[in-house]
Amino acid sequence: MDEFPDLSKGNNIVYNDPLQKKLAGNGEELFGDKTKLLMHFLNSEPFLNFVKELTGIDETLFGDPYFSGAGLHETKKGGLLKVHADFNKHPINGLDRRVNIIVYLNKDWKDEYGGHFELWDEEMIGCVDKFAPNFNSIAMFSTTSKSYHGLPNPLTCPDGMSRKSLALYYYSYGRPESEAIAFKEGHNSIFVKRKDSNEDASAWNAYDESKKKKTNLEKNLQQNSGETIVIIKSRFEEFKPAPPKVMGTQLSISASRLMNASAISVRSRSVSSSSSKVSSNKSATFFHPIVMAICANPPYVAIS
Repeated sequence: MDEFPDLSKGNNIVYNDPLQKKLAGNGEELFGDKTKLLMHFLNSEPFLNFVKELTGIDETLFGDPYFSGAGLHETKKGGLLKVHADFNKHPINGLDRRVNIIVYLNKDWKDEYGGHFELWDEEMIGCVDKFAPNFNSIAMFSTTSKSYHGLPNPLTCPDGMSRKSLALYYYSYGRPESEAIAFKEGHNSIFVKRKDSNEDASAWNAYDESKKKKTNLEKNLQQNSGETIVIIKSRFEEFKPAPPKVMGTQLSISASRLMNASAISVRSRSVSSSSSKVSSNKSATFFHPIVMAICANPPYVAIS
């Protein structure tokens, strides 16, 4: 906890619009020694093999040495992240995104603060499961073009507090046809409205209005200058990370708990699309060392 920086300061990534208000770090630059040790381990071959066994994914899993869209995440009072499906292809190598792991770092977090990680059904009728972002806990879930999740309501934590987490994404070369059928090509994050939500209706209206203003501004600039303006939308910031250090560690994880440290024990659950029915349970135990890491900034699209 002492190593986690204030991401509102420095050269970090700021998401600030009606659909998301959060902060993210840029690569390993702000990782402390213990954070780096943990992130390297969670991105290592032994841990990837463990995730593969736990989830039952047939394809070989790969970590992301660039932490694209992952790494340090922080949401302050009033922040939110509307329900969405994540970008489905790695922006550099095109691999298929398969699994997310989010490690929560929030001591003394109360339910009244909000900030729960929510899983929604495909029809966006209701939340089928949710988890408080308590310290020393994790959320692990599969990533498809319809795995809708988020923290859609503004945080109400006290001033001076924030919702902190570490994120890691795992990829494979190819995925089952049943998962790829909706979007065979790559897409950015897809934000979706909760049905019968006045808050989401207002947020989408505000988002659409902000896009119109931006488009009108660009047109005015073109007319006033008499020149064609080429707007370059960069997906990632270029940087040259320092070579990673190789270290060893022990770690312990359980379904939504990182335990004391000696072995890893995890229980996974998969939820059907429109109910909270648990369709599978798996458990496994594991122990081993490390490898590498880094980060960046994918854009997104919003749909009704």
